[in-house]
Amino acid sequence: GQATHVLTILANDNTVSIDTDNSASTLDENGGTADVSVKVDMPSPSPITLNVSATSSNGAVQGESGDYTVPGILTIDSGSGTGTLMLTGINDSTEEDAPLTIDLVLTGTLPDGWGFIDSSGNPLTSLTHQVTIVDDEVSRLGWVKTESEITAPTSGGLNHIIMIRISKSTSNVIPISVSYNTSDITAEEDGAPGNSDFVFNAGSGNNNCLTSQFSANGATTISCTIRFFARAGGKELMLTLTEAGGGTGIADAGFTIDPAVHKITINSP
Repeated sequence: GQATHVLTILANDNTVSIDTDNSASTLDENGGTADVSVKVDMPSPSPITLNVSATSSNGAVQGESGDYTVPGILTIDSGSGTGTLMLTGINDSTEEDAPLTIDLVLTGTLPDGWGFIDSSGNPLTSLTHQVTIVDDEVSRLGWVKTESEITAPTSGGLNHIIMIRISKSTSNVIPISVSYNTSDITAEEDGAPGNSDFVFNAGSGNNNCLTSQFSANGATTISCTIRFFARAGGKELMLTLTEAGGGTGIADAGFTIDPAVHKITINSP
């Protein structure tokens, strides 16, 4: 009778893939570096050279005057199990930026019997890896440094404007309260001008500093008024920013309080 033979189609004997366990997925914008590692399942007797291309869907610019640099070639030396590609962050903008992504594609002609695979072992025609450029600017919320010294009026009152500022609009509502540390000040407030060195929110139309709130995508500065009186002099007022209840916390919204404290020295007239 006829002989029957079973033909088995074998996958590529040797493979090339991204070493995900040893490849960075983020890159700091200011001189940071990120290594992307490519591995082979067994060393090749001859070097393997891969061409590297990089694109971005949201504006990351390649080059010395852009956001990052990356070599155009990755080589896995003969007898080696890995090759490494190093990206370098360039742009150090002082403004807070949205994260930028870099999409790497590695291609090349492999030796006979070699092939690209993904982390699950599926065959590929090229290797891909994404790196995100991380902004090193921190979203800040803090005092705008207005005058730190006030000369008390000889009579009546003197309005002093203080401001709180966030570095950018936020998608969260951030309630902020202003308090002062009574252990560190000698100025007094009891709500009656004749008995006080100062009062908050003097006059009409001023925001209440004690319950100020930054609304979603609203103004980035809140102004409020302190009114100083003639009885003040040779004293200090310490204002400290803290969270108010009932809304998104500062840290939860991705903000850091800086500067948190604003000291006002009240000089004698």
